[in-house]
Amino acid sequence: MPSRSSQNIKGAERVARQLFDSVERQEAFLEALERGARDSLTAVIWSNGASQALDELSPSQAAPFGLPSVGLYQERDTIIRSEAHLKGDIYLVDPASVFMASVVGLERFREARLIVDVCAAPGGKSLLAAAHRNSLCPIVSNEKSHGRASRLIANLERCQIPRAAVSRVDPKTLGTYLTQYADVVLVDAPCSGQSLICKGENVPGAFHPINVKKNVGRQRRILAEASKIVRPGGVLAYMTCTFSREENEGNVEWFLEHFPEFKPIEANQLGKFRSSLSDLPCYRLFPNDEFGAGGFTALCYHTGQGSSVESRGEPLRFIWKTGDFSLSDIEEL
Repeated sequence: MPSRSSQNIKGAERVARQLFDSVERQEAFLEALERGARDSLTAVIWSNGASQALDELSPSQAAPFGLPSVGLYQERDTIIRSEAHLKGDIYLVDPASVFMASVVGLERFREARLIVDVCAAPGGKSLLAAAHRNSLCPIVSNEKSHGRASRLIANLERCQIPRAAVSRVDPKTLGTYLTQYADVVLVDAPCSGQSLICKGENVPGAFHPINVKKNVGRQRRILAEASKIVRPGGVLAYMTCTFSREENEGNVEWFLEHFPEFKPIEANQLGKFRSSLSDLPCYRLFPNDEFGAGGFTALCYHTGQGSSVESRGEPLRFIWKTGDFSLSDIEEL
């Protein structure tokens, strides 16, 4: 592991025991943290339907998790230098990011009238959602951090995503301004980032219980605010790039207990990745699995029970938007 403090190693071992009953699986998980993700596959998202942009290369896997706008490739360095990448016809992400956001391939997402990505930077989830939405569906990508918001805008501009806008506000502000506006709300929550170790990043304290607890509190606040944005009949997708149960299944269980108007729903295309750590339909990818650094995802459906909108705030102000995006895209929904 990049950080070899005894505390960090002990924390990883504790999480491994929490995740797996089998000693063999525990050891495989710890080994994967040491050496990194199993292979060098890169996920390529086609923007603007430009699936012919890499015709000279053959994907190692086409349409992973049932997503026709994505391919997995070995030739990352070649693809980064390609004209398709420079032109913004494609966007590269870790396969685990595709796993987490693969829920956007569900039919109900294609019928969405508004998608809100609450913690959007650097933009991969928004770009994947854009590839699968209906052509009239606007996307609001939010990022509170100034620096990360700039990177988000750069990626949306490079990939020429239509009908998109970027806000830079706290999730509480989104919950106030966009109360029950969105059919789909994506929450790729800030987390302890334990899977980032598999990408070679140094993440001090990633496994420390205090750090995990701090992130759980932040994640629950974001979930509570994001729940306000979901229309009755809409879906909230919760994702993290970490392994601790507290930040994943534990948060989904907490959310459904405190927000009974939401119910869990299955993601059938991820059936073989279903978590054994909860009776709820939650899904995990580990670095010792097929590919990618690892991730978590779960879906919650707004039943409409006990639902009402007393008031909304003034129209949300955007720091960037495409020419074909207007406030009426939201206000007239």
